[in-house]
Amino acid sequence: MNKYRQSGMTTLLITSMLLIVALLLSLGSYKNLFYQIKRTQNEVLARQSYWLAEGGLECGYSIIVNNNDKDADVSKCLDIPDYKLDSLSLVPGLNFSSLVSVSGFNKIAKGISNKSFESHGVIKSSADLYFKGSNSLFPDPYKEKTPNNWGMYYFKI
Repeated sequence: MNKYRQSGMTTLLITSMLLIVALLLSLGSYKNLFYQIKRTQNEVLARQSYWLAEGGLECGYSIIVNNNDKDADVSKCLDIPDYKLDSLSLVPGLNFSSLVSVSGFNKIAKGISNKSFESHGVIKSSADLYFKGSNSLFPDPYKEKTPNNWGMYYFKI
């Protein structure tokens, strides 16, 4: 009789051990699952930060093009709440200016050619020009070529 009372205890002990092992395995897999979720969230936030910085560049570039001024004030883009930019600056240079946008850990810089803001004049040609009659040409009037030399060249044909 004593033998049958102890067999229930053995079954209960084995079942308890199996449940503890299953619990430990499930806790171990939860740790890995939480790590993957955190990593995915970080990647999503990094891509969002990149595209916010890219949007800041687009905003700054549109201000420069609309004002037709390579030295325009682009700080208005920082006031837009949807962009959440840390900084947006225009770094002037000799041949090109750089527009730098920072959002989170992302820093993006794009170059803007200064030659695109120069006057191209009315007549453009890579071939010979022939005129019939009397014409006056003023290449880039009021555009300073060198200090005190404003480019008021006058050609009388």
